Amino acid sequence: MHQEIKLAIAGIGNCASALIQGLEYYRHYDPTQSAGLIHPEVGGYRIENVSVVAAFDIDRRKVGKPLHEAIFAEPNCTTVFQREFPDRGVTVQMGPVLDSIAPHMEQYPESRAFRIADQEPVDVAKVLDESEADILVCYLPVGSEEAVRHYVLACLDDIVDSVIRDLVSASPLVELVRSTTWQASESDVPGEPPRELAAELMREIQLGREEMTRAILAEVRKMTPQYGIEVVDVRIKHLNYVQSVREKVYDRMISERKRIASRYRSEGEGRSAEILGNMEKELRDIRSTAYRRVQEIRGEADASATRIYGEAYGRDPEFYAFSRTLEEYKEKQNDNIILVLTTDSDFYRYLKKAAPPPE
Repeated sequence: MHQEIKLAIAGIGNCASALIQGLEYYRHYDPTQSAGLIHPEVGGYRIENVSVVAAFDIDRRKVGKPLHEAIFAEPNCTTVFQREFPDRGVTVQMGPVLDSIAPHMEQYPESRAFRIADQEPVDVAKVLDESEADILVCYLPVGSEEAVRHYVLACLDDIVDSVIRDLVSASPLVELVRSTTWQASESDVPGEPPRELAAELMREIQLGREEMTRAILAEVRKMTPQYGIEVVDVRIKHLNYVQSVREKVYDRMISERKRIASRYRSEGEGRSAEILGNMEKELRDIRSTAYRRVQEIRGEADASATRIYGEAYGRDPEFYAFSRTLEEYKEKQNDNIILVLTTDSDFYRYLKKAAPPPE
């Protein structure tokens, strides 16, 4: 059982229509009944081993249509010898216009001219890769140099991509990212890197990006001469993972950032607690020192007051007693104090001795 030969076709015109009709017609053809194909089998491959997996055109009457319908759309006018087709799930996709249509075609009637579809061109290289096409059959109009070049480069992308896949799968990805002389600067790794990142940064580069690029170019040059193409140089402009791996990488990056942020938050909270603890300790020390100083000042003031009172009492005991009595009169004269005194109490002795006012 031979592997299937998968075709992609650029330009679904009369030639493509005849090819696709022929593929379907000879699938059911019995070579023993009448003449048909000159070689029903080539290298062990037969018609049933060939299938169309992708198709490109720019005409609005074909783009978006199933391939088995688009081959009969205007301006196609080739002989129809196979009308019945199963739906093989191939839809004609919008290709690049570029120089595919000559300006004078606008003057032709619609049945004999192309009419550009109002759609954005697809990524031809991506479609070829996703459809796993083995061969691109180019049926573009004569003179479509830029458009043909676009499809050739798309095919070349697929060839280069296959070589890159082989080399990348056989080497660590870091070999494509760094050169042998690369060194991580302090600005590239803020703070202390995780253990696994530190080990990755210290990894010794065996080949490096330049040597890997030269290896890719050497392998591509071995494959392209059969297509009449000479590859002069290959440069890596962008590296990326497939979508499924990319999402895991993003999740890992987010997790790593969260881990680092959590570590910084933890360190910050610890530092904050240390600062607050020191602040509370300093406040307690300040309050204690202030309270001790207040008590010292208050003690000194009381001592000074006692000394002054003592000196005053020593100089004139009677005046001191009189002064203290007046102070007592002032303090005791309020609504909340009730004094119960005898008539001979010394509390009012100075009032009793006071001379009556002159008449």
